[in-house]
Amino acid sequence: MKNNCFTYLYLLLITTSCVDQIDSKSDHHTQLVISGLMIVEEGHIEVEIVETTALNNNDRAPVNDIELSLHTRYPDGSTTLITDQFEVENGNYTSISTVAPLTNNRYWIEAISSDNTQYISSEEPIFPTVEIKDLRIVNGALRVIFSDPPNTRNQYAVYISYYLKNVHIENEIVFLEEQLTTSTDVLFNGNSEAFIEFSRQTGNYAEVQLINLNTASYRFLNNIQSQLEENEGFEDESGDPGQLFRNPPIQLYGNIYNKQTKRPILGNFNIISSSYASINF
Repeated sequence: MKNNCFTYLYLLLITTSCVDQIDSKSDHHTQLVISGLMIVEEGHIEVEIVETTALNNNDRAPVNDIELSLHTRYPDGSTTLITDQFEVENGNYTSISTVAPLTNNRYWIEAISSDNTQYISSEEPIFPTVEIKDLRIVNGALRVIFSDPPNTRNQYAVYISYYLKNVHIENEIVFLEEQLTTSTDVLFNGNSEAFIEFSRQTGNYAEVQLINLNTASYRFLNNIQSQLEENEGFEDESGDPGQLFRNPPIQLYGNIYNKQTKRPILGNFNIISSSYASINF
């Protein structure tokens, strides 16, 4: 489940990113959407690049001809290219080599399109991994307990996948649903028994991911959550179709900019650290 949280959110971004471009008196103009993810644990860098499509077009529009590179800045101010070698398939860019990020460094990506437009993400720091100390059911709520680092502003996302596990048949497990919440450490900064609670559970087994985010990624994640909540049910009979236009994805601009014009584009380069735990109900 390592990348499930951000894969799920990127799908939301891409499927809604056309809305602010629709005008009843004009044609749709495509925009580039860049959604990148770097995890503090050593691994491959993953970036998804697509173009927006018109509202009546549900097809995904991958972009496979971007020159992509990952860079870092060291504490002494010097910079270096980490990699510009990526495998590309259907708009998904995966670094050929693995990357082991350094906590004191800052990282960013650069992208050059086929028309020579250059894009760059802001330089983002890495926050240390915060381990999950315990998972407990307290007064019917699932409590995720951890030690919050003192004297540091931390922003968290907690992603939970619920399952129904057959206790009589080994390894038989059925996915039920997922929950996501975000929180800052304003109320529990430095608390060695800090916790974030979920009031509702389903099934009999859950996997939990505690994500420590930098400020840019946290803000972007909150914006996507807001987009999801505003548009929830718009295709259902119980939903209001007008909700799709109530909260347009203009807020889904993140930390990636057109290098020449300095204007932000849709998407974000997220740098996260995660810890994992599971619990039986």
